[in-house]
Amino acid sequence: MAAGRDTLATGRTQVGEWLRATAEVPVKWAENTAIPKVMDDMTPYIADEMMPKLIDAMMPQIRATVLPAIIEDLTTDRASVR
Repeated sequence: MAAGRDTLATGRTQVGEWLRATAEVPVKWAENTAIPKVMDDMTPYIADEMMPKLIDAMMPQIRATVLPAIIEDLTTDRASVR
């Protein structure tokens, strides 16, 4: 039984190494070729379409939390200057 377990363990190791080696070439190609092209092609959409919608969706939260913090900070700074 021990020999069978060893054979299976060796087979698993060999298959894992083969899969990693086989997948390495397409992954490198995607990282170097496909992904940069997709990102370059998506940049105008992100800048022109997605970001304005995202900012519009976030404005109520910004007005509710960020602006009061800025105003508080500015009023505190002015008080320490006098």
